Amino acid sequence: MYAAEEIPFNELPRGTGESGAVREIADALSNAGIDTTTRLYDESLQLAREGHLGRSRDRLRMLLCLDPDDGHAHLLLAKIFACQKRWQEAIAELDAAAACGVRLPPAMKTSFETARDSVMQDNRGDQVTARITAEVRALREEARRLRVDRTRLERTNGEMTRKNQIWMMSTGGTGLLALIFLGLSFRGGETTTDSDFLAVDPIYAEYGVQSTPHVVPTPEPALIEPTPELNLIPTPAPVTAAIVPTTPVPVATTPTKVTEYTPTADLPASYTVVQGDNIGKIAQKMYGKYSLWPHIRDANTQTLGSNIDLSIGMVLTIPKL
Repeated sequence: MYAAEEIPFNELPRGTGESGAVREIADALSNAGIDTTTRLYDESLQLAREGHLGRSRDRLRMLLCLDPDDGHAHLLLAKIFACQKRWQEAIAELDAAAACGVRLPPAMKTSFETARDSVMQDNRGDQVTARITAEVRALREEARRLRVDRTRLERTNGEMTRKNQIWMMSTGGTGLLALIFLGLSFRGGETTTDSDFLAVDPIYAEYGVQSTPHVVPTPEPALIEPTPELNLIPTPAPVTAAIVPTTPVPVATTPTKVTEYTPTADLPASYTVVQGDNIGKIAQKMYGKYSLWPHIRDANTQTLGSNIDLSIGMVLTIPKL
């Protein structure tokens, strides 16, 4: 919208641009014997009584253009504005009538002002009501949006919970299948007994920790030749199978039975590894304690190398404590 000072009046005048046209019209009508103000007033009053308030208002404005000091015209115009509930304009016309010397009806201005204040109060109430209604509408919209967000979050939470349950079930099943597969593979690939799984690894025996021993795959049975160092151990004579000249067939021999020794007993100079032995078991047999296996390891560094894995038929030196 344009402000009043922003609207230019740059139109060209129709004549010389002189003023005083209203006065010239009034004088012309008066010289012609026409009482214009009286006729406009009477016509306006008649129209107001008939209910044509807009046309009556227009006549009075024409009259006031010809005679701005007509106080009765201002008073009649004030009443017309009051009928149209334009209280502020009605009060302004009453003030103009009083300025022209017209005596106003008692309490008319007070009643107009009361009606104006009531309307303004109603307008303020309507404004407050409209504002409250807008706020309630906004709150309802926000509540609806929050309900939608909550529903979406609940749906997302349910989907995540379901995916988590499926993941846990699949993980548990995969782990169980892996354990079963490893157990079957371990039992199928190793020739060990159940007692071997309960053995104490010599590495952890010294600290009292139970562990699975090192298991070496069982090779083909081989003949064990007695050595002079094992004369102190009662060992049955090895039984060998007859060798056919064409196809040699190895025959399994009875493992050498070794008795357990105590640290106070006489120790043999060497020991031949049999099936199911590990360095901890040999220490238990020779010294009576698993934790003394490092002595055997240190005495057989050339045979064992950097590890303590044993194989059947390996001859170990047994050091004295």
